[in-house]
Amino acid sequence: MRAVLLSAVTLTAAVVVAPVPANAATLPPAPYDALILDGGAGGSLLQGTLAFDRNNAAIAGRSWENDRFYVTFNNPDHVWQAILQPPAGTTWVAGTSYVVQKDQNNPAYATALVEGDGRGCDQRVPGSLLVKEVVRDAANQVSGFAASFSLPCDAQPDALTGELRWRSTVGYAGANADVTGLTFGPQALGEPGTSRTVTYTAAGSEPTRFGTPTLGGASPAAFAVTGGTCANKTLTYGQTCTVTVTPSPMRLGEQSAQLLLPDNAVGGRKVVPLTVDGVDPRILTLSTSALTFGRQDIGRTGAPRTLTVTSSGIHAVTFGTASIAGQWPDAFSISADDCSGRTLAPGHSCTVDVVPNPHSVGDRTALLQLPNNSVTDPATVSLSVNAVVGATGTYHPRTPTRILDTRSGTGAPAAKVGPDGTITLQVTGTNQIPATGVGAVVLNVTVTEPTVDSFVTVYPSDVPRPNTSSLNVVRGWTGANSVTVAVGGDGRIKLYNLAGQTHLIADIVGFYAKNNDILDYGYRNGGQLLPVQPQRLFDSRSDWGAKLASDHYLRLPVSYGTAIDPHIRALAVNITATEPDGPGFLTAWDGVIGTGLPDASTLNYTRGANVPNMAIVPTAPCERCGASEGLPTIGVYTMTTTHVIVDIVGIFDDGTLPGGLLFSPITPTRVADSRIGQGTPTAIPSGGTATIATPPALLANGTKALALNVTAVAPTAQTYLTVWPNGIARPGVSNLNPYLGQIIPNAAITRIGAQNSFNVFNFTGTTHLVVDAVGTYYDNPATLRVGATALRGGVREPVSGLTLVRHGAIGS
Repeated sequence: MRAVLLSAVTLTAAVVVAPVPANAATLPPAPYDALILDGGAGGSLLQGTLAFDRNNAAIAGRSWENDRFYVTFNNPDHVWQAILQPPAGTTWVAGTSYVVQKDQNNPAYATALVEGDGRGCDQRVPGSLLVKEVVRDAANQVSGFAASFSLPCDAQPDALTGELRWRSTVGYAGANADVTGLTFGPQALGEPGTSRTVTYTAAGSEPTRFGTPTLGGASPAAFAVTGGTCANKTLTYGQTCTVTVTPSPMRLGEQSAQLLLPDNAVGGRKVVPLTVDGVDPRILTLSTSALTFGRQDIGRTGAPRTLTVTSSGIHAVTFGTASIAGQWPDAFSISADDCSGRTLAPGHSCTVDVVPNPHSVGDRTALLQLPNNSVTDPATVSLSVNAVVGATGTYHPRTPTRILDTRSGTGAPAAKVGPDGTITLQVTGTNQIPATGVGAVVLNVTVTEPTVDSFVTVYPSDVPRPNTSSLNVVRGWTGANSVTVAVGGDGRIKLYNLAGQTHLIADIVGFYAKNNDILDYGYRNGGQLLPVQPQRLFDSRSDWGAKLASDHYLRLPVSYGTAIDPHIRALAVNITATEPDGPGFLTAWDGVIGTGLPDASTLNYTRGANVPNMAIVPTAPCERCGASEGLPTIGVYTMTTTHVIVDIVGIFDDGTLPGGLLFSPITPTRVADSRIGQGTPTAIPSGGTATIATPPALLANGTKALALNVTAVAPTAQTYLTVWPNGIARPGVSNLNPYLGQIIPNAAITRIGAQNSFNVFNFTGTTHLVVDAVGTYYDNPATLRVGATALRGGVREPVSGLTLVRHGAIGS
């Protein structure tokens, strides 16, 4: 393209400037100064028409030697100029037709450049110039000129046609259109759209004669001439006529054509470009083209995402039934839909909600389809979800680690906790516990050196202290209890002491995941609980006939068969020290001794005592174990010679076994207190069983098992208590071994059975019973057995159908 810089032209002579007269509809008298321009079809130099004369423009010209001259036409809207020069060595001769082309290497060509409004172009093909009058002054320089022209632009030969008059008495015909083109914008497919009108004004000194308007170009069928007054009309200067065009697009998308109006000007017709964007009259606007759900646990239904569909055309849209198709349609569901079967008026909207519920791991995609009677049928939205083995509710065993010891200042100041005193303990982001994504921690909490009888309550940091207890303390006693406690929003827990002063110790043995955040820390393959028929795993009194010697340990392999054993990561056990020769402690761990025993304890005992404690103990494959080689194993160490009893109540796997349960922590909640008739009406008599119903509030998420703190209060004789699911035979195990008058707690995990209840058996004497719930276990939808449905507790078999093969303890 060739740029034109009019500011570089300096007018030094033969300048004529004509002001616009008051009556612009009157033809300026001869001699004429005028420029009539008609843009050719598809030309880039000019779209439409232009007409300059002394009524609408300032006109100036100058000539110099060799018959070269130029004329400029300037008004507030346009600036154009004409530069002309005859072939080399010649002069302009009226009545002569010249071949014009911008080619300095060919002296046979005349120069005729007509350019303006900042646009110019090369002339790669010839054009023509018909000279009608040449006027010369006394110096024989051109002082007046008349010509008609058809000029090329780039390779288009007829890009610009028209008439040039400079101080000429030769008449001319011409007309101007009030638009350079008609753009109709979006118009309904196959229907008459909004009409527009072109007004033509005669601008020549001679009458302008029009023929019948027609349509040409690429898509003339997309338009129609639907009215006007120009057909076969003759106009004189200043008179007008009109042509009305109505769009009617034949297909979607942009369509173009030209309004062609024949006339008696040089180009033979006026060309007005036409464009229209064909759109469906039934238009759907979707709020999004994709619903992306991010990471989602398999077997769980995620949060819904909403697609809003708006009828934005001129006609109502009628919908069929929304559906999901594509590669993984079963990974998504429509959870709400007020679009299907509906006719949606223009401007109205409806919505479809989709939820992810993937059943296999990986990136899953599908399409939401919404059939309708528009051209865009069906409307589709892509769906995507990253399906993962979820972490929520899974258990992650840790090597027992001391995180609190007020004797040494670990986790809290080195001082006893006073009366009505509270310790706030950070448990996340330290000691191999993730900073986020932790729902609850499993601790072994020990009291030592209490100055008075008291109790200790462990609870989340961000809730009021509940009316429950985690340990009951007797003056001078050293004892422990397994405590599962929800973590506050700040990653902390609180430990409260009612009375006197006492040291507190806490060892962390594992945590339950709150959500998938822990995956970002590399914690995967979290465990599910598989409750088993409570069963005695080991009793040194009957299995060995001897005590476990002081400063020795035993390793205890278990087996539930080759399909189960490789997946076991921890055991839920009740460990009892009985008849110890003196004071001391037991430590339960995974039995691996290469790095030494963990600096933690599971229970503390005194000489001759029976002391149980529930523990979730990580396992490791047994090494150098003979026939038990490779089996999942725990170890139990004793400081002092004592008998050891181990009862198993559940296993924690790697998250893959069918029928597993996930954990949901709760603020400790009292579910039974026989002292006030809550949950069970009276103290449990000798040989009696209390059947305790699970409160309805704890069944809301399909609870199958409970994490409990069970306390025997003031038994009238030394006894033992057994906790087990209602509806099955009482197992030969014990959970508590209280002495006469003692108040002693122990954690327990029990499946709930018939009538959503569990049993507590008292061997002898009578005892009051207090039971607090600290969490619930529910079906893992990702590992439900084939054909199973997540039902309320007590409907399915209340314990896992796993058979334990006892392998005997290995002493060391």
